[in-house]
Amino acid sequence: MKVKAGNVTVRLYPTPTTIKGTRYPAWTVAWLDEAGRQRKKFSKRADAAKFADDKADLLDKGYKFHVTPDQLASYNRAHDLLLPFGKTVEGLAQEYADARPQVNLSLMSAFWDKHHTGDMNATPASVLSELLAEKRQNGASRPYLHSLEVRLGKFSTAFQTPLASITAGPLAEWLAAIPGKPRTRRNYREALASLFQFAKVRRYLPRDWAELPPTAREMATATPIEIYTPKEISSLLAAAANGAFKHPLAPLLALGAFAGIRTWEILRLRWEDIGPKWIEVKSKRTRTASRRLVPVLPALKPWLALHRRPEGPVCPYNRIELALARLARSANLKWKRNALRHSFISYRVAQVQDVAQVSLECGNTPAMIFQHYRELVTPQQAANWFRIRPKNVTKIPRKSTKPL
Repeated sequence: MKVKAGNVTVRLYPTPTTIKGTRYPAWTVAWLDEAGRQRKKFSKRADAAKFADDKADLLDKGYKFHVTPDQLASYNRAHDLLLPFGKTVEGLAQEYADARPQVNLSLMSAFWDKHHTGDMNATPASVLSELLAEKRQNGASRPYLHSLEVRLGKFSTAFQTPLASITAGPLAEWLAAIPGKPRTRRNYREALASLFQFAKVRRYLPRDWAELPPTAREMATATPIEIYTPKEISSLLAAAANGAFKHPLAPLLALGAFAGIRTWEILRLRWEDIGPKWIEVKSKRTRTASRRLVPVLPALKPWLALHRRPEGPVCPYNRIELALARLARSANLKWKRNALRHSFISYRVAQVQDVAQVSLECGNTPAMIFQHYRELVTPQQAANWFRIRPKNVTKIPRKSTKPL
């Protein structure tokens, strides 16, 4: 089936899925935009048809105005930002065009050069020292501080010149020479990005300084997504409830599996942050440094009620990786790194059929979810996942392990 609007055609076709001999209906909507061929899957034909109609109309508007939908949205946001100052997008662009030849710098760099109070001779080592001090004051975890100290320590040893004098060429060569897998180099690059952003805030660098090389193709290669099945998470929860550990790990498993909170965010979470309807992940405890409220879904409530304490850390472990690995072994499973969050996002998307909603709950952009987190699962599998309750989890015989 084809849905047309002006010069735009959006396709709608059935894509049923057969799992263990059972056939589940499904529909796919496909279209072309500036990012290439796109697809979105639906369990109901009516929902797919409505989405196809809306998408065709939106794309057609972009063709008529010779702009893409993203460009049109960008213009509207720019217009709203300038409105309080009595400026128009065209007027501001003209001011920029007139000023740029005079200063031979971006406007932000010119303002920084005139008004900055930071030390232009600050070295990577001195800035790193300030960065670590601030992170400690804000409650950063010891593993995170150690990773920054190791990676940025090597960088500050290699670059002993002022930070503002470092350019893209030497940075790219240094990153490329780091031994190990692509993921290792990407971790180093992320640490550098933190250092440079901190330097901009302290005015050691202009705000639009952009010498950090773009991520190489090999560094951007996505690793396979691993998730747990409903049976596997039930086994893990059963193992967590059998008393083999000094502190219960079930709250951590439940918050990761049924709320999608990152493991290291849970380690910083306190019982005081968890209310009857919402979990407050505070700004200094998130990856994006933005406060968010995570809903307490029905699947999560009984697990929290079973283990709730009046106050204190939700999961008081310093070496959580060791505890989780031993937990998985006691359940006859292998611990899958980040699989709790991967699983929640995958099953939640299949349940609500709304990536934008899931992105708000998890603190990720929809694009990030599509690229890194989402695994294809059926609505029935999602229903099985969110149906897991303490009364349905049977304790399993545990192996002989020493309490942690």
